[in-house]
Amino acid sequence: ASTLTEEKLLKNTMTLYLPRLIGDELFEVEVNTELNRQYLTDNSHSIISHLREKLNNGGITMSIRIAEGNAIRKALTSREIFDEMTKQNPALQKLSDEFGLELS
Repeated sequence: ASTLTEEKLLKNTMTLYLPRLIGDELFEVEVNTELNRQYLTDNSHSIISHLREKLNNGGITMSIRIAEGNAIRKALTSREIFDEMTKQNPALQKLSDEFGLELS
């Protein structure tokens, strides 16, 4: 059970901090805290091993850095996502109102 929890935590961390390809075999993960950086550093061997195997590329490397000025945005709530979408397309609000839709 502990291993499953760790795997889920690692998956969630990697989902929150999406890697960015820097070179042909180098990707970077930008995190917003030292704790997240340390967590990914501690798990970097398993991350890189998994990617090397799945991508059949033994040269893959990863760098981890902390975002300057805490540039990474927090995860958005459903309401915040909807508000952002209606800013881009106000017709969504009209659609929601006409059908009496609510966010849960």
